Amino acid sequence: MLSRGRVPALLLGCGAALALAGCTAWKASHAAPDQLIANKHPHEIRITLADKRHFKMSYPSVRNDSLVGYSGGADKESSFVADLPWKYPRMSFALADVRALEVHHVDALRTTLLIVGIGATITLIVGIIVMATMDPIGLGGDWSGGSGGSGGGEYGSC
Repeated sequence: MLSRGRVPALLLGCGAALALAGCTAWKASHAAPDQLIANKHPHEIRITLADKRHFKMSYPSVRNDSLVGYSGGADKESSFVADLPWKYPRMSFALADVRALEVHHVDALRTTLLIVGIGATITLIVGIIVMATMDPIGLGGDWSGGSGGSGGGEYGSC
């Protein structure tokens, strides 16, 4: 069973994990690949080719008539990724074959809903914990039948 001190930490950890996944979305770009890369400098893009295949590319750049970068979602610096070609292989596509590009962006609606949802969940759980630890009648005292009342002795004593 979790102690009261660990519940908020657990909730914050779960909230942070959800926030990382829930606050971003892929957004289609209508700009030409060379303009998108030059203006936005995206860390990662999703590419749709003419044959409908999809790829994620990290650290994209345009060289001559090709879109080049690293395969997959490299979360390291580009110089680090370049030193590990077996882990992050280079990829290249002809610009003529690229039909669509998508870029990660922060989704304001999802972020707002996530923050409100986490806040409501924390409030609900804290309320349940507080209610569970409250005296149901609010009088306090010992209801086990021990000493108390007037006289302080057992019934029937003289």
